[in-house]
Amino acid sequence: MAFRLALRNPHAFAGALSVGGPFPLGKSALTNLARARRLPLFIAQGRDAENYTVDRICEELRLFHSAGLHVSLRQYPCGAELTTKMLGDMDAWIMEQVTGQKMASEEAPSPSSERN
Repeated sequence: MAFRLALRNPHAFAGALSVGGPFPLGKSALTNLARARRLPLFIAQGRDAENYTVDRICEELRLFHSAGLHVSLRQYPCGAELTTKMLGDMDAWIMEQVTGQKMASEEAPSPSSERN
């Protein structure tokens, strides 16, 4: 629903975010294509989700590329549940849209620092 609303009125939104929900096909989702190309989109998808499968994501990626949409896709090692990693990535993406600056990602500690 977030994508459907944002794509119908891309001038009214700074971006749209979807957690485990497929892109709206049909019902004139890309009627405002020229404006929609300037609308940043974020998709969080669980690779084991049954309702939003990897095959569906691949089909949508072809559509996004053909339409010239600006999409950030993140796939997570889970099913349809919401994870703290998803929330962190969504927060960073939102802040990037607000500030215009890419947020520094947390780096995993090196093996040598884990022993200390």
